[in-house]
Amino acid sequence: KNIYNKYMAATFYAKYNNYAESEKLYTEALTISPSNQEILISFGTMYLSKADYEKADEKFQLAFDLEKSNPKARLYLIASSNFKNDFNKAIGLLDGFSEVQVGYKYDSNIIESFILNKQNDLALSLIEKKCSASFDCSRDYMLLGRSFYNNKQFPEAEVYFNKAMSLNPSLRAEALRM
Repeated sequence: KNIYNKYMAATFYAKYNNYAESEKLYTEALTISPSNQEILISFGTMYLSKADYEKADEKFQLAFDLEKSNPKARLYLIASSNFKNDFNKAIGLLDGFSEVQVGYKYDSNIIESFILNKQNDLALSLIEKKCSASFDCSRDYMLLGRSFYNNKQFPEAEVYFNKAMSLNPSLRAEALRM
C-alpha cells in the first residue's frame, strides 16, 4: 500500500521490460496519488519504451497540465509529440521554457528526436540556436551528419561532420568511421 514501494517496483519492472507488471503498479500508485507528476512522467517513459506514443503522450500531458513550469514534464511531452509526428506541438512547447530553463530547450535528446523523425531542418534550427547560446553543439552536428549519411546524402553529411569536428576535434575518429 506504500506509494513509494509501488512506484519503485513499477520503475524496476519497466527497466527490465516487464511492462504488464509495471503498468499495473503505476496504475495502483496513481490511484493513491493521481496528481503525482513524478509517477505520471515515469509511467509515460515506460510507454515510450514500449513505443506506445499515444499513451506516453497522455501521461506526459497530464503531468504537464499539473505544473506547466516543470521542465521535465515539458521535455517529455516534446519527445512524445515528436514521436507522434506532432511537430507543431513540439515546437510550441519549446518556446515555453523560461530563461532559467533555456538549457532544456537545447537538450540533445530533443534535437535527436527531431533527427530520428527526419525533421532535419527543425533540428538544424535548434542546433544553430544552441551554438549561438554558447552551448556545446558538436555532438548534435555529428548526429545530423550521421542522419544525412544514413540517407546517402553524402555532401550534406560531410558539412555537418566537419562542423562537429571543428567544434570538437576528438570527434574526428567517430566521423571517419562513417
